[in-house]
Amino acid sequence: MDLKHKCAETNGVRLHYVTAGSGPVVLCLHGWPETHREYRVVIERLGHKYRFIAPDLRGFADSDKPFSGYDPETIAADMLGLLDAEGAEHFHILSHDLGGPPSAALA
Repeated sequence: MDLKHKCAETNGVRLHYVTAGSGPVVLCLHGWPETHREYRVVIERLGHKYRFIAPDLRGFADSDKPFSGYDPETIAADMLGLLDAEGAEHFHILSHDLGGPPSAALA
């Protein structure tokens, strides 16, 4: 499965993310101290059924590292901007660890 590396400006930060696959959108929020790469195996195995959007959350890897904004609500706002950039109106969330609280805020 080919990953497409992209960047988007959202909520005052530049986020790096990958997309792959086709079908219903699944937003993947990684844990600490991981990156989008955590989801490569899942994307490779399920990319034929789902369209994955897997960002490097603010502060990680190739995304911006601002001084503040690491609370769940701000990260959730980051993700809403990223989903808007990708034209995703409906989505599922796959997360754990650090990605859990922003997932609850998104829900």
